[in-house]
Amino acid sequence: MTPIRSTDVESAVLPEVRMSTSRHPGYAVDAVDDQLDACQKALESWERGEPATLTAADVVAVRLPKGAGYSADAVDDLLDAITAQLNTYERDAARGRTVDDVTTPAVAAPPVEPIRSHELTTERLPRRRVGGRYAIDEVDAFVDEVSVALSNVERRRPACLHSDEIVHREFTTVSLFGLGYDADAVDDLLDRAAMQLRGSEPKSQLQVEDEQRQEAQLRGMLEDVQKRVRKNGAR
Repeated sequence: MTPIRSTDVESAVLPEVRMSTSRHPGYAVDAVDDQLDACQKALESWERGEPATLTAADVVAVRLPKGAGYSADAVDDLLDAITAQLNTYERDAARGRTVDDVTTPAVAAPPVEPIRSHELTTERLPRRRVGGRYAIDEVDAFVDEVSVALSNVERRRPACLHSDEIVHREFTTVSLFGLGYDADAVDDLLDRAAMQLRGSEPKSQLQVEDEQRQEAQLRGMLEDVQKRVRKNGAR
């Protein structure tokens, strides 16, 4: 996901709606402007290398008043991007990474970290109208299933869901300019959930056979080396 900077927020041009309806909801202009100003200052703070007082959770918790004004969909998309960026800053700061590390493309992908059930339920997935997107209802329903499975594991109960089911789960992709969850963000979130579940699962027969195969290969390589050593020593 492309990082968003404070200058992007400052220069953002939001479409407006003259009347807020169920099909074309809107948010009050003054409330949106105030929230975006706060978000811009938070991003500027992180870009200076200073933690911001406004957190990603604060942005998620905001409830903007509806009415004639900015397009709610456009505002939500922008706030989702800001939330994702603040999440990245906060998470990487906890790992000891700098803002330059966050905004500079990395050579290798960061390791996948497990996730707890309460983190999964509070995660706000960014919504998009372009790029790879998954159907919102399908993702929400499955995330609820995964959250229950993680909660069961945390309570030492059967998960009723296997990590492989998460890894191989497919969702309907959204076509044209329909609204959907960012596919990369969904995949990353579910990868973390699968890792959390995998740690509590017994090894599958396939995993056992794969480990045995690797062990046999290593044993064969070691035997070859030993034979060569003995052969050279006999000369």
